[in-house]
Amino acid sequence: MSARNLKPSGCAARRVRRWGAALLTALAAAAAPAAASACGVALLLAHDVSASVSAAEYELQRSGHAGAFLDPDVQRRILAIGGIDAKLLHWSGAHHQEPVIGWTRLRSASDINAFAARLAAAPRSRTTLKTGLGEMLAYAETVWTPETKRCLRRVIDVSGDGVANSSERIAAPRARLIASGVTINGLAIANIATPGRDVYYYYRKRVIGGIGAFAVRAAGFRDYARAFREKLLRELEDPMIASAPPALRRAPPQRGSPSQRGSPSHRR
Repeated sequence: MSARNLKPSGCAARRVRRWGAALLTALAAAAAPAAASACGVALLLAHDVSASVSAAEYELQRSGHAGAFLDPDVQRRILAIGGIDAKLLHWSGAHHQEPVIGWTRLRSASDINAFAARLAAAPRSRTTLKTGLGEMLAYAETVWTPETKRCLRRVIDVSGDGVANSSERIAAPRARLIASGVTINGLAIANIATPGRDVYYYYRKRVIGGIGAFAVRAAGFRDYARAFREKLLRELEDPMIASAPPALRRAPPQRGSPSQRGSPSHRR
């Protein structure tokens, strides 16, 4: 058969062009959800400022927040996932949920540094109210903007030193948030002002929920900065990795390292 006979007719060529155009359209549509993602994580920082938190303890929280966002590992992870949107919320008793810093796009090191400076300067909104975890979760249902809903994940980063003692029950707003795709993580702060209460156990059983949810324990407010940094790094990981025990979240060995050549300590 000659090369001339292999040449498609005008009608066939038009069909090929139409099929090609349809294929390109389908590929573009398939890629659209990824391209439309506004960010890697929309992160609501929800921090307890109820009466059990003293002025000195609040300062330890505030400096811990700023220091974590200035940490090079945290900044690298934020940038590696395409940036995040972050918002700071202070919460205490019923009807006292105070948005201190609105949704802020963090897409560069300068964005992150500027946000850290705002965290370091954030004034305390309340000092004398109860611990309204249920009210805070109900309020958190309302904070998501169309842009943050386009992020790959939505996470509430809850920290506190006590159990709920206000009127709103936790279960209903917690269930609604989880059903809408939001993950609730917890940072439980041990506090001598609330003896006999295992806040970490309470957060694990009653507060956290959603895909990859986890809780971190701080051994008092002086341990807050370490615990918050750990929690933030985990929230910027894949959610299935973040929820795994620390021993299972170790970084994989480098190619050609002794561990890959059969080191007993890395055999499974």
